[in-house]
Amino acid sequence: MRLSLVLFLSTISFYSFGQLSNMDFTSYGLPDFPIDEETQLVSYSDVVNVDGVAAADLYQLGLDWINKYYKNSSSVMQVKDNQKFLLEGKHSFYVMKDIKGSQVKGELIKYQFNLMFRDGRYKYVITKINVQKTAYYGIENWLTDETLSTEFDIQSYLEQIHIFFTETYIPSMLEGIVPAEKKVEEQW
Repeated sequence: MRLSLVLFLSTISFYSFGQLSNMDFTSYGLPDFPIDEETQLVSYSDVVNVDGVAAADLYQLGLDWINKYYKNSSSVMQVKDNQKFLLEGKHSFYVMKDIKGSQVKGELIKYQFNLMFRDGRYKYVITKINVQKTAYYGIENWLTDETLSTEFDIQSYLEQIHIFFTETYIPSMLEGIVPAEKKVEEQW
């Protein structure tokens, strides 16, 4: 009996988790989070073309951006590989909570980022977005739990997370990993 209950619950959990990439979050009033089809994790990812720029130069621009963006970039960086042109790091930020009209720290949100560089392009992946708990608790849990996804605080947190990545973090990266324009001296 116990075994059949465990199997039944596992099947339901697996089925609903497997369908995460097909869910329309906007119907719940939530932002439209990008879900990686393979990992089923919320993942912001794109390939950015930067024509005519060598991978080594893009790598250096990426490293420069990281050093400017993060106050303590050495604690953020996990991998700096100038042979494979790869940068990986982990960071966190707080989402805010409204308590009687005052904004206070809510949950601590952690994430992982990867930057991979090739000649003329680079790829960024922001993934493993999770809430600081004793065990890994991905924000996907908030998205798949109808009770949690309808709570005002959770909806607010999800919106803040989406806004942080789409309106602050990614635009800053895109502006930061751009080669300086070459100045053409005027001929007299």
